[in-house]
Amino acid sequence: MAFQALVLKWQKKINLIGKTTINDIWDRHILDSVQLQNYLPEKQTPVLDLGSGGGFPGIVLSILGYKVTMVESDHRKAIFLQESIRQLGLDAKVLIERVEELDPAVLPENGYITARAFAPLDRMLEWIEPFFKKNPTMVLLKGQTAEEEIEKALKAVIFDYKIDKSITSPQGKIVTLKGLV
Repeated sequence: MAFQALVLKWQKKINLIGKTTINDIWDRHILDSVQLQNYLPEKQTPVLDLGSGGGFPGIVLSILGYKVTMVESDHRKAIFLQESIRQLGLDAKVLIERVEELDPAVLPENGYITARAFAPLDRMLEWIEPFFKKNPTMVLLKGQTAEEEIEKALKAVIFDYKIDKSITSPQGKIVTLKGLV
């Protein structure tokens, strides 16, 4: 896969994925991102990916046909994302800014937000609070602390949620949030 080659090439210069996961890039990162398509509606759905870093899940979802806007504040990683988009001929874009400074206009009404290895849920929800009136659905790749993060976040924000097991990691969870108030 061309994207895998790009990640491995750029990994030598900037840290895109954990060094211990380089040999397992396909299952640990690519398939982990691919499984999100089971939680998103039809292709061409606009997706806002927070903290896109190494392109997981943003670039992978774009390869699958979703219209992804990636948010990355690290300029080096943003350049990697832009170069990946260019080389792979994807219909995606990168916003080089901090999530808490985003204009809610970047997300359409009833849009989707994704994130992987980004921030604890309570902090993430605090940053995207201006987006709540757009009625987003969040589809998040989380780890073994997903339940604790949800419990903590529910003290400040009301939302409905569902937790599913990841198909790529026994500790991994896919958390879907709706009805953010």
